Amino acid sequence: MIYTYRYLTHKIEQFHENIAYFFEQLFVLNPAIFDADMLFRTDFAPLIKASRVTLLDRFTSIVMAYHSLNAADQQRVQEAFRNNNDIEIMCACGCQPYKYEELPDGIRAHLKELFLSLWERYPQNQQVSDKYGTVKAHFDDFVSHKHQQALLCPFCGIHTLQPSGGDYRDAYDHFIPKAVYPFNSVNFRNLVPICYDCNSNAKKAKDVPFDEQGKPRRITYPYATQPGRHVEAHINYRPTYRQDDQTLLSDAKTTWYITLTESGQPTSEMDSWNAIYNIRNRYQDHVGQFERQWWKEMFKRYKRNRYHSFAEFRFDILDDYEDVTAIPMGILRKAYYQHLFATPNIEVLLNETMSPT
Repeated sequence: MIYTYRYLTHKIEQFHENIAYFFEQLFVLNPAIFDADMLFRTDFAPLIKASRVTLLDRFTSIVMAYHSLNAADQQRVQEAFRNNNDIEIMCACGCQPYKYEELPDGIRAHLKELFLSLWERYPQNQQVSDKYGTVKAHFDDFVSHKHQQALLCPFCGIHTLQPSGGDYRDAYDHFIPKAVYPFNSVNFRNLVPICYDCNSNAKKAKDVPFDEQGKPRRITYPYATQPGRHVEAHINYRPTYRQDDQTLLSDAKTTWYITLTESGQPTSEMDSWNAIYNIRNRYQDHVGQFERQWWKEMFKRYKRNRYHSFAEFRFDILDDYEDVTAIPMGILRKAYYQHLFATPNIEVLLNETMSPT
């Protein structure tokens, strides 16, 4: 991630908290019959009773299924519930996430039916949204200037987030996929605004906690508090590159590649970020596409001759991209200009370009 989000405390969280309360009660009491007044908080029980198909029937089936499990299987369900909701610890490989397929047969289908419907039907349940607010209201507060001024998709740094009041507001992504992992489909610590390309074209249905070999991978928790953290992209040449045969990056794509660092170092989180969102390839494609435009913009600025020295010009250009968290493709422009200014004799080359032929 380019940057991590600041978590928003909002009344919509209470919906998940009430669901979590039900499961903790279920684990302690293990009732043989369903009793909404015993299993739900006082203010939540009427809402459950009023939504028979979407809520009441599904919670009833879970109670019956859980009671029928043996002690070992019940313990497995409890561990899955707690681990799958501890998103931050999961991201650090500190606990084992459970997939639906790893849950006992007797309860698996009942849980999947409930947790997929909780998110998909939330906007359609008027009583729920009246009590806890709409997803749109949460998004409006989330991206507001008062909260964090989230303008740029942090998962790529290429696209801006769509305005909350517009016709095409960006979706919330279930960071840990709701179709694969139970219990966290309405947990807002697992819900993050994300651009369409990252969500639908890059991430798709990837199994975020595990790599392609099925090994746990460390990933950046989207709501982590990490003061001083900064992410950079770097353009590097392959060993076969010849400086005396210099060409545009876009014309010689095989001679260079992108590396990613976090606070100056390559990390396993950076590798996971690349694997999940195809970052390096996307970055390389965008640098190739926009390189000529970035060069022209820089060259026009240089021709204005407003600087006392080339060092001052270089500093001014790079300073524009010191903070890459709000500028579309800012992380790429910074990498490109750093690469350009590292070119031997770049000042001579610029002056030769300006000279009449």
